[in-house]
Order: sequence, then C-alpha cells, then structure tokens
Amino acid sequence: MRQGRSLIPNAAISPIVDVSIRSIVSHRLIGDNAPNKYLKRQEIYDLYANIDGNLGIVRMNKEHRYNTLTSSFIDQVTRGISSMDIDHIVRMIYLGTAKHEHFSNGTDFRSIAYMKERNDYESIRDYFQKLYRLQTDIAKTNKPIFAVASGHAKNSGACMLMACGQPMTTLDTKVAFNEVTFGFTPHSGAVYYLNKMPGDFGTFMALTGMAIHGSEACRVGIAEGVI
Repeated sequence: MRQGRSLIPNAAISPIVDVSIRSIVSHRLIGDNAPNKYLKRQEIYDLYANIDGNLGIVRMNKEHRYNTLTSSFIDQVTRGISSMDIDHIVRMIYLGTAKHEHFSNGTDFRSIAYMKERNDYESIRDYFQKLYRLQTDIAKTNKPIFAVASGHAKNSGACMLMACGQPMTTLDTKVAFNEVTFGFTPHSGAVYYLNKMPGDFGTFMALTGMAIHGSEACRVGIAEGVI
C-alpha cells in the first residue's frame, strides 16, 4: 500500500463537470512573451476529479497559490471528496495535486486579515465553520483516502493531510503548524494531532511554527510513509 505511485494513473485527468463545475474555472495568463498576453489565455480548472476503475481521484490545481484554502476552494475540495464518497463505484479516494508541487498552505490568513479590517467578524466565523467542516467531512469519510502531500502542507493544510486515512509525504514535503507566525493558535484539529506526537514535540511545533521534512513527519506520526 505504501507504493502509492501505482494508484495514480498516467493518463491526463479530465475534469468531471459534476465535480469541477464551470464556476470554478480560472483564466490564467500564459506566455509572458505573447504578442498580447491579455488575449492569450488558457482555461484551467482549480480542481480535477475523475474515476479510474474503483479509484476516485481528486487533484487540487491551485498550486500557483499554494492551494491555499480560500472559502471558494474549500467548497470545491469538499464537493470533490463528497462526490467520490457517495459514488458506489469508488472504493478508495486519492487526494493529491495536479503538478505535485504543493499540497496546501492551509488557512487563508490574508482574507481573514482583510475581513478583520472591515470588522466583518460574521464572515470570519463563517469561514472557520466552513474550514472545520471540511476537516470533519474528510475525517468521517467512509472510504479510505490515500493522500500524497508534496511541497507545503501547513497549518490547516497539514490537518487536512492528517485527517485522511492514509497520509503520505514525499522527500520534498515541508509540514508545519505555523499559525503562531500569523498570531493564531493551532486550529482546525491541530491540537488533536499535535497531542498525539511523541513527547513534547507537538508543543514545540505549535510554539515555534518550525517546518519538518517528509521523512521526519513519518517519525512523529504525521504520515504513514514517504513516496
């Protein structure tokens, strides 16, 4: 099971309209040397999801923004996971990224700061409720979720990884509970996972926000193996 590469199809993944709805299409500029870069555009989905045999595949594709869990992106990831969970054909879910660059930078602290400036605390409350609901939905999914985190997996992004049934890292993975650097306390289930780490290492990670590599994450129980 730890040889997870065999679970990932080699063929390019086409978005399923039922999951990757039209509203989540983003237009990104391509080619800085294009004659008119404002006209030369390409449609790219923020989330790709399809089924290969009995494997449901969900790939996050906002790595140009480190797959930060914005409010709209949380909706997309939630819909992708839930769609695979209710599909009777799917026996196992793969959660990863399209380019294998970054799993998730976690909480959208920039938007939270903006909402705080506007004294929009109701929106902040709604955002955190949605974020926590994503974590609990992943944790209580009836089907095993095989998640591979490459690159950044930080704060709630790290919690999303640990909520999966079979979390895996790579040699270039960097896991951190870095809420303290933004003036926040560990959230989104982080306290639960940090308390399960050996000794006081969880407390150390929470107080310092220090990042650890993929192999080190396995030693402290964040992941089950390194790919």
